[in-house]
Amino acid sequence: MFLIISYLLGGINFNDVFANASFLDNITIYMTVIVMSTLYVVLFIWARYQDQKDKIKNAIKILPDNEPDDIYFYEIVFYTGARVFAETDSNVIIYLKFK
Repeated sequence: MFLIISYLLGGINFNDVFANASFLDNITIYMTVIVMSTLYVVLFIWARYQDQKDKIKNAIKILPDNEPDDIYFYEIVFYTGARVFAETDSNVIIYLKFK
């Protein structure tokens, strides 16, 4: 710990740092930065795509009506759970009959 603090107090010679920063001498460092940056961009694009799909899924879909004179709309909401990945594979069927 003492060596790190004394080195930092002495200052950093940036001329020396940049003189030894060639790609061929430090290929591991440069490749790590390139791979991590590429992975970040790919994951960012994938996450945005998934967000757009979620917006489409969460939209309210108004079904076509069998009677053109009907003026009422009913919203039916299904909650599969409060957890993050709570979902169901079941087929949900609702029959509505009004008189």
